[in-house]
Amino acid sequence: YKMQVCQDCSHRFINVSGNSVIGTDYDQNYYKNDDLSGGYQNYLEKAEIRIKGFQDRLFSIQRLRPNKGAILDFGCAVGLFVKVAKEAGWQAKGIDVSEWAVAYGKEHFGVDLYLPDQLTVANNGHQFDVITMWDMIEHVENPGELMKSAAKWIKPGGLLCLNTINSASLGATLSGKNWRHIAPPHHLQYFTKKSLTKLLSEHGFRIIWQQDDGVFFSAGANVVGLKGKINSFLRYWRIRGLVSKLNLLDEITIFAVKND
Repeated sequence: YKMQVCQDCSHRFINVSGNSVIGTDYDQNYYKNDDLSGGYQNYLEKAEIRIKGFQDRLFSIQRLRPNKGAILDFGCAVGLFVKVAKEAGWQAKGIDVSEWAVAYGKEHFGVDLYLPDQLTVANNGHQFDVITMWDMIEHVENPGELMKSAAKWIKPGGLLCLNTINSASLGATLSGKNWRHIAPPHHLQYFTKKSLTKLLSEHGFRIIWQQDDGVFFSAGANVVGLKGKINSFLRYWRIRGLVSKLNLLDEITIFAVKND
């Protein structure tokens, strides 16, 4: 795979020329991988940890949208965020390209999950108050088409919440080709704050809040405890501003509003 760079907006991407595994490789093995060669390591075994993270994200959403309405999670996987939102009183739905993940979530968690071609019929054209994209946009071949779809499904004034990797972070720069997030053919898009802002603006979204997240290196399994302590330290609110200015954190979380 070769990384390409847009000279206009600094966006980095991998052009798979129609040969990607999108929609075909996100099967059971992707979510139950026992090593780090690709996919998630024991996604379901760590469901409780992921649910706690999704609860924190929903709390941030509800600070801006206290009146609970309809919420759609793009790239929902087995529907853990949808489950969290539903239990909190939202009208929650999820959409994903993985037939296995959608079927698993519907059976085991009782949530409303759909494949892309099913949502239009199921939702009867109704729009959503909030759309989320957690660790998702880096996986798609055409982020412009994704945003076009999001703009169609969200109400005017609706809230779009997403997070993705930041290829302009110090960690990414120092790591080079060994950066922990370079993982084709699953990770295809490598945004910077500049290129992500440009993409959102082109599709009618205005950023109202953003935050740097993640740590700037990936530790091995033998130092998981140390990694956890460093991660907590870098995320601590008293030093987050300094850490962000130094560009140490290699992920971005953004909340944006759809223009009327």
